[in-house]
Amino acid sequence: MKNILTKFIFVIVCLISISTQDVLIRNIDSSEDNNYSNSDESDREARLIPSRHWFCGSGRWSHLSSYFVIGGCFGAKYDFNHQCAIHDDCYDNQRGKEKCDAAFCEKNKVIASNYYLPNCYAYSKLSCIAVKTFGGDAYASAGNSHSYYEPYVMNNDFGTTYKHIFDNCKHQNATFSDCAFIYETCLDKTWGNCGRNLKGCILETKDQRDPDTVCDAAVEKVAQQIAE
Repeated sequence: MKNILTKFIFVIVCLISISTQDVLIRNIDSSEDNNYSNSDESDREARLIPSRHWFCGSGRWSHLSSYFVIGGCFGAKYDFNHQCAIHDDCYDNQRGKEKCDAAFCEKNKVIASNYYLPNCYAYSKLSCIAVKTFGGDAYASAGNSHSYYEPYVMNNDFGTTYKHIFDNCKHQNATFSDCAFIYETCLDKTWGNCGRNLKGCILETKDQRDPDTVCDAAVEKVAQQIAE
């Protein structure tokens, strides 16, 4: 029954996404001040996230559905996906389902408010309903399996330095991996402020993860070596 209801929710969101594509195109200029938004329609393809780096969805169906749905809010894809990475780490480390869900919902609400598109609001609201209503099984299975993500390997000279974080921060791999993925994508697409955004991304994890002085020191050390 839960799976049926979950699918029903995502079907609704998909329909909203399809029906508001014209609105998205007309309003995309309003998003150009955000880190990962441009008014250039041709940029949409360049901003696709490979499915292997997509963190939203706890199963194959919801994984693919969310990937499609958030495509209707393409300017915010990286922001929403990052919150899914944080939420995954929160579940994997059993930091409290209500706490994980509340943080996820609040952050997605803020993201949606920064993008003036109906798709973004729809995803923000319904993704919150989904995790709160149907996230119990995912939370329980995450705690039993401790399915931590493999560290992301950067394909540049900074990768060796960044690995210091993974060596000393064992329980936040999804979040740190997504920070690295966004950074490399930023460099590849020449979006600008790549180093500054990476530094902010890794430093923000202090409020998201469990207290750990060793991890804190590693993050601070790497942050100091990031060229802005």
